[in-house]
Amino acid sequence: MPDIRGTLGIEDVDMETVPSTVDEYSKGIASTKAADDYSLVKDTIDFAYNVPKTVADYALQTIPAAEAVLNPIGEYSGFYDYFKTLGSTELEGKDFIKISKNQIDNPEIIQYLENYKNDYALDEGKVIDHLNKQLGLNVVNIQDLVSKYKGNQEVSDAASNEIKKIEKDFLTDNDWTEDEDFYYIKNFKEVPMGVNLAWTQQGDLQMPNLGIFKFDADGQGSMMRTSATNIRGSSIPGVSWIGDQGFGSKPEHEYGLELYGSPGAQIGGELMGSVASLAAANPSGIAAAPGIWNKIKTGAKSIVPGMPKTAKSRAITGGIASVPAAGYFNVFGQ
Repeated sequence: MPDIRGTLGIEDVDMETVPSTVDEYSKGIASTKAADDYSLVKDTIDFAYNVPKTVADYALQTIPAAEAVLNPIGEYSGFYDYFKTLGSTELEGKDFIKISKNQIDNPEIIQYLENYKNDYALDEGKVIDHLNKQLGLNVVNIQDLVSKYKGNQEVSDAASNEIKKIEKDFLTDNDWTEDEDFYYIKNFKEVPMGVNLAWTQQGDLQMPNLGIFKFDADGQGSMMRTSATNIRGSSIPGVSWIGDQGFGSKPEHEYGLELYGSPGAQIGGELMGSVASLAAANPSGIAAAPGIWNKIKTGAKSIVPGMPKTAKSRAITGGIASVPAAGYFNVFGQ
């Protein structure tokens, strides 16, 4: 029989993969239905597990919370010092602080900072997405932008103006830069509806859901006090072991628990667990659950030695991810 696919405009259809009998169609439908049923059952099981897991997490977090607030020993512990520190931290530091990328005693610091950087540092991807959206461009990276528009004064000016706008909302080389071995950090951005990653009055680093750290001349961090939600950091024998089994908050700048399954199963389980926990303890305090409104929103949507001195040189040595200030667009040649 003549091949009329081209005439019909369906050249891309692979006829060998198209079911040719009712039996084959029914098998395909059956396999799809079985996969959907399996996914539904798995989500139900994960959801059912995540509800009591959330309740247990909240209950267990009262232990490090009590250590942080009630323990009178320590620079940042005790009722007065705890709340004084919480209310007096600063997003802007006095100078750049060197933090080693090879943390000997607290390696979780590195992933914590990387996650924060991915959310708040102005990198190439954020720049390109913004320019494509605001200026109607169709470029995939900085190199593509330069190759297409170098010498075009209108695009150069427009791109630089747009970068100046968005760099107010993100970290740039004036706030955060890095090389192969160290981060050099001075300023942070505010975390919406959460506790900020920020500097204490003593110049130590408050890392919500992890702890407060002092960094020495080699950039090594020492924990001064565990976070009020960090079970792993508890000094009580046996409690830190429970944290190592996956209980307590994740060591991340945004509050979260270690739950299982699809995003829907996790979010639904945490919301129900939050409601159950707070309804049991304080029916009027449900809205106070850590990060609960962020979860609802998500569910609804289902100069330092050796450091480069200029924005362009930092872009070359540290990667565009650590730099994208408006000055970077001098590569256009104007």
